[in-house]
Amino acid sequence: MPCALRQRMSRNVLFQCLKLVVALFLASICQSLETATVGVSSDGEVVGSGPSIGSTNKFKVVIEGWRNIPHSYAVVATHLAYELVSLLPTNAQLYFTDVRLWNENWPASLQEIFPRNIQDTVNTLPMRNQQEWRNLTIRVAFPYNTSPRSDNSKVVVVATSEFLTVNKDVYFSDGVETALDAVRDTEASVIILTHSKWSQTGFINTGFPPRKVSIVPLGVSSDFRPLTVLEKREARSHFLGNPNTTVFFSNGAMTSNKGIDLLLKIFKLLLDNYPDCCLLVLKGLDKMYSSKWRLSDWVYQYKLPVGSVRYDGQMLSTKQLNLLYNSVDVYVSPYKAEAFNLPVLEAMACGLPVIVTSGGSTDDFVPEHSMGTMLVKSKLVKAPKNISLHDSDGRWLEPDEDHLLKVMEHFLQNRKSVQAAASKNNVKAAASFTWKQFARGAIDLF
Repeated sequence: MPCALRQRMSRNVLFQCLKLVVALFLASICQSLETATVGVSSDGEVVGSGPSIGSTNKFKVVIEGWRNIPHSYAVVATHLAYELVSLLPTNAQLYFTDVRLWNENWPASLQEIFPRNIQDTVNTLPMRNQQEWRNLTIRVAFPYNTSPRSDNSKVVVVATSEFLTVNKDVYFSDGVETALDAVRDTEASVIILTHSKWSQTGFINTGFPPRKVSIVPLGVSSDFRPLTVLEKREARSHFLGNPNTTVFFSNGAMTSNKGIDLLLKIFKLLLDNYPDCCLLVLKGLDKMYSSKWRLSDWVYQYKLPVGSVRYDGQMLSTKQLNLLYNSVDVYVSPYKAEAFNLPVLEAMACGLPVIVTSGGSTDDFVPEHSMGTMLVKSKLVKAPKNISLHDSDGRWLEPDEDHLLKVMEHFLQNRKSVQAAASKNNVKAAASFTWKQFARGAIDLF
């Protein structure tokens, strides 16, 4: 064999060998990169960046929050947990870790607050300690805990802003500056989940990056639905004794941001113009908030006639509350500052006409041009300094008193047509907001 040919063959063999070595080297690097962030926890589980939802490894989701109390955060945490049980794939495990209540005097209760199937499912979820690894943590409690986890797994903090700012330390477990640093940190996997454009604006005004504050609207329980004429008559008799008058209704604590004082003031003017026309029913929660004494002061202040205002402060299940919604004629919420205002959505799901403040959080789900919804004009003003949970930067809406009276009079004069429209339009609008969609939105953030 000629010498030149042997040299060319040797070079080809050497080249092929080098290609094989390089290929093996690159393959080893790729394998290292795939496993570089994976380790083993103290209980023998694979940890680190962890499996994705679609992988064959166990995907762990932990809800840290409140349950078994009639508070809005517990409502959110409970429905979120229940829906995730069916939404998460079979390779996922859901846990629930209880967080200390903000007010330790609030009564935790195992009586049926939520539908029994929901409450039983959520109460039997396993717990996971803070130190144990997980893929995703969803925190639903107050004050807001924005601390990143040491394993750098994803953290979603469900939080709300009512006064267009959250710049007081009381909002956050580690203070507002620490919270800002945690969410701003590009290396930390902490994001805020809130429920309306109004609430999102409050976090952005405080300095949280817009890309780290996502909006996922709340849902409404399927327990809230219109009843038949006979069922409504029975519910009205049970709760109200069949009053032969128009019944206005509002549900919530008697805190200043709810606008109940304004509602009572305008309701007195309505009675002056239409004597014996109406009854105002207010639903509070005495075991959670001191509402009765404040309501008594307002009734005395505005000189409301005896028997024109009724108050119910007992704890009701969602099924009982649905009966109450169906026993009244119209829902009214002249609120000043709300992050979402879930009772308005519940009333709509029951087919009730709603009277609400325009310009706030309810703009996200209350149809603007519909006979079943009546919007009260408002203007944005600086909130009083003595209002809790905000400082001098807080702002809220000031409903137009004359327009509120006009809207309530409009309902009195057009009751049947407005109710007929609401029974269709409001039920349809509310159907777009479900707890399953809320849970899916929370998981999609991951």
